[in-house]
Amino acid sequence: MSEATIRPMTEQDYDAVRALWLTIRGFGIRALDDSREDVVRFIRRNPTTSVVAEADGKIVGSILCGSDGRQGALYHVCVAKAYRRQGIGTRMVGYCERNGHQQSGFDRFHQQRGRQRFLEADRLEKERRELL
Repeated sequence: MSEATIRPMTEQDYDAVRALWLTIRGFGIRALDDSREDVVRFIRRNPTTSVVAEADGKIVGSILCGSDGRQGALYHVCVAKAYRRQGIGTRMVGYCERNGHQQSGFDRFHQQRGRQRFLEADRLEKERRELL
């Protein structure tokens, strides 16, 4: 497997991203706001914050990331099963944090519990690897 490249999500990524979503067990896809039109609208409203990870010629991770002007949020955070535990999710979240700070109120994301849990799990995984 090649190292994943992290880059901004574009409208053209929708089909590959949706195909990835459909491979994730327990992942909820809603016709209401996960249609091509709705995701394209989201990307246009948040053009620098949503992200994909590419490896081996395909999209292996994605995050829809944006702000409503008051707070930032991450939606549909996922990494393909075969590519997990390689730091791809951590790198994508970092990309969203760096690029989301230009949006009003995105710094509140740092206070969200989900991010804290994600980073704690990442820290524990790193400690486990060091012990092995």
